[in-house]
Amino acid sequence: MLVPGHLVERLGIEGVVIAEVTPDGPAGRAGLEGLEPTNRGYVVRDRIVAVDGKPVKTEDDLRDAIEAVGVGKTVTLTVARGNARREVRVPLVQIE
Repeated sequence: MLVPGHLVERLGIEGVVIAEVTPDGPAGRAGLEGLEPTNRGYVVRDRIVAVDGKPVKTEDDLRDAIEAVGVGKTVTLTVARGNARREVRVPLVQIE
């Protein structure tokens, strides 16, 4: 699940913020993390900033990049957490 783009833009956050990750799903197995609840709100953990080397700034950018590859294939996501970036390979699966 992703954080709505208008909230990300208003906060000035780079990339597409991951809100929630299913632990046993492809993103969870790749080590991605969603928002972390605190007693004062939420802490942003992972942000997707590129798919296969192409920058993504909005949910639409991310969706277009993933749809161009297609279910059953694997993408390389560039993920930012804090000031660090890393690349992870994630298989694309059909979501029910």
